[in-house]
Amino acid sequence: MEGLGVDPDPGVGGAATEQVDEPPLANALDGDLTGLRQADGLYVGTMEMLAQEPRESLTENFSGLTDLLRGLLEEAGAPYDSLKTDFDDASWVGYRLAELLPLPVSLKQSLLELDDARRRLERLEPHIAELTASENV
Repeated sequence: MEGLGVDPDPGVGGAATEQVDEPPLANALDGDLTGLRQADGLYVGTMEMLAQEPRESLTENFSGLTDLLRGLLEEAGAPYDSLKTDFDDASWVGYRLAELLPLPVSLKQSLLELDDARRRLERLEPHIAELTASENV
């Protein structure tokens, strides 16, 4: 068990761990995701929350997206069915659309990384038009 460390008192939630220098995620966000891999294969580590995007009212040119989002939320079920909604907040609407629309994972990731609600919605528009035309939404 070279490279493994064991908590001196495993009866108090201890687990064998191994220091890893490679992030467990292929396309990690900014920063180093090094941490510990437990003997059971699970990774443990710490994370830092990003600053919350400022609330921005949904402008009229994006207001049609709320109907689409309402339908997606209904279809999604749990945990979205108990989610506190804010259909007037451009940030909230953009994040939920990026999560729920059937988009490539790399596109979802780039949309979720944006810190500008208007830009996120602008980038979503052509994909929504394409999905709507192909009746995938």
